[in-house]
Amino acid sequence: MRLFFFVFLSVLSTAGAELRTWTNTNGRAIRAELLAVEDGNALFTMEGKRSSVPLKDLSEADRVYITEDWVPPFDYGRFRRGSKPWPAAVDLLPGATEVEIISAEQKKRSFVYRTKNFEFTSDAELAGSTMKEVSRSFEATYLLLQSLPWSVSSREEDEPLFPASLFENFGDYVSSGGPPNSGGVYKRREHRFYIPFTSLGLKKKNGRYFRADRFDVDVLVHEVTHMMMAKQLNYLPVWVIEGAAEFTSSMPYSAGRFRCDDTDKGLRDYLEKYGRGRGGRAFSKKDLRGILEISRDDWQARNQASSSEQHRLYAAAFVLFYYFEHLDDRSKGYAMHEFFHRAAGEGRRWAPYWAGMKKYREEIAAFKKLPEVESTGNGGFRYPSNLTPPTSPKAPVPGGYSDSVCYLHIDLLFRGRSEMEILTDLVEKMNKRLRIKL
Repeated sequence: MRLFFFVFLSVLSTAGAELRTWTNTNGRAIRAELLAVEDGNALFTMEGKRSSVPLKDLSEADRVYITEDWVPPFDYGRFRRGSKPWPAAVDLLPGATEVEIISAEQKKRSFVYRTKNFEFTSDAELAGSTMKEVSRSFEATYLLLQSLPWSVSSREEDEPLFPASLFENFGDYVSSGGPPNSGGVYKRREHRFYIPFTSLGLKKKNGRYFRADRFDVDVLVHEVTHMMMAKQLNYLPVWVIEGAAEFTSSMPYSAGRFRCDDTDKGLRDYLEKYGRGRGGRAFSKKDLRGILEISRDDWQARNQASSSEQHRLYAAAFVLFYYFEHLDDRSKGYAMHEFFHRAAGEGRRWAPYWAGMKKYREEIAAFKKLPEVESTGNGGFRYPSNLTPPTSPKAPVPGGYSDSVCYLHIDLLFRGRSEMEILTDLVEKMNKRLRIKL
């Protein structure tokens, strides 16, 4: 008879694991926390000690749970032991800005350029120096997101390049789906970044576009941040998504180099610009209320209400993100990194469901085309009893996907505090540490 065998290892602590009942193939159950899966073994902690169990000795239900639902805990120890958990600066290596011209068709207004990680489609020709500057900004942002401890996965070698569309005329940008009140947009369904030349500060000279005196990268960095975090976006609150993008776009940048050790200045400059954009009105604690638990629908509605409301929302998201990243004494910034880690884990947990839904939609579309199946209007249909329609996949959480999925792990940030307790602490820290009064 095979026993539930444990090999006890050295005692170490890892935050974020969850206590659960595990059963072996003989029905014996224990309460333990799963820390990692390595070399065909499950690494548990039980009563302060670590133990290793072969995966083949666990019940089928537990093995399925590990494969489909388990999210590895965030290793605070590894994070703290890192030589540079937060880089002072991020610099592109020589050669990282090389640009390959894939095609140039003047009559069709189609120009395609390719770099190491991106492919750009432009409807007007860019000067070589301009394309080099564009590619440097994109590749530097890619490297920045790889260097920050936010669990942002890199593009695998066999994955497609990140696509971007550049538009000479703002009207063409809007007609292609760009929001009229935006300077750029990342479209999740297409996994493509759209940006007009005006947002890059480009000017036409002798039939080609060159950069102006100042090459503006703020919008570019913001949207590329979204693109890089695509696998996590469905599992993060909207204020975290936009706050992270405003945070990266505020970092001092010049010629392929991001200064990551001067984020305070980035925040100050951002809020000063915000005040000018709002007719001199200072950002206040009132602007932050209700953002921590805002739904995506509410954000979208308020974002479209007016430009001033749009400014307020993005500024609030940035300030809140900055607080949890740099000012919150309860988490020391680690909690935000674990929150990203958990979002990445949710992405892995939901991946089979989304793949199943894609297959289900294809199957149900084919089923509706059968001659025996009759449409009832509004997407409904009826069919004879001898036919069985495809079955939709089961979602990882009851009720399926909703905004609540984005807040499953929010207490990693809240630490049991109310919104007002967080905002009170934020205002105090902004004043004492940054000399910014809200």
